[in-house]
Amino acid sequence: MDISVKRAGSPDMLILVGVNCSTFRHRFPKTDYQFGHSPDDNSSLTTFYVFVHDFQPPIWIQIAFSQYPKLNLQQFFITFSSCFLLLLLMAAVLWKIKQKYDMFRRRQRLFVEMEQMASRPFSQVRIKEYGLIEMILIHIRFSRRYWSISKTAKVLI
Repeated sequence: MDISVKRAGSPDMLILVGVNCSTFRHRFPKTDYQFGHSPDDNSSLTTFYVFVHDFQPPIWIQIAFSQYPKLNLQQFFITFSSCFLLLLLMAAVLWKIKQKYDMFRRRQRLFVEMEQMASRPFSQVRIKEYGLIEMILIHIRFSRRYWSISKTAKVLI
């Protein structure tokens, strides 16, 4: 296996020649190859060529290039906090809608109760004025009745 690199405007440069590639991993550091040197024009385009030769079938060839960008903490926290605040705002709006709906249902129930109370039949009530002595006698009469009822209940139990 041979690996070469070509930058825009320059000839191919062989990096690795005649490597046995049964299992092969290689890292291309940015300091050695200066990837993405000039973002304004296309002079920084870098192409890697992998030439596989002298192999016997059956063979399984898998070539993968990956680039792991550094984690930008500022962008991560800005994204996380904005999503969190958005969800918090949505929860607050839904909670307010629920409160309004509950108040509406409570008001409707109150109107129904008031209609039911207004539709009950009215009757006249006569109030008799008792004097102080008559009130004492009524109180004694009720007390005796309660006392006899509670004694009967105790005897039955």
